[in-house]
Amino acid sequence: MFGNKSKKEKMFEARRKMEKLNIELGKMWNEDYDEIPSDVNGSYTGTPKDGGEPQQDADDL
Repeated sequence: MFGNKSKKEKMFEARRKMEKLNIELGKMWNEDYDEIPSDVNGSYTGTPKDGGEPQQDADDL
């Protein structure tokens, strides 16, 4: 993975990989989950596409 690199070089590369991972995780954390195309009636998110009240049926109770 790191080859014949010094301890300092290994630490620097590991830190750089962690920073990259943190950026990706931050993007995933901040995604807008209100846009679920399969939830048109709002039973999952509570926000239907038409802006009305979410619909509940027997499996939501």
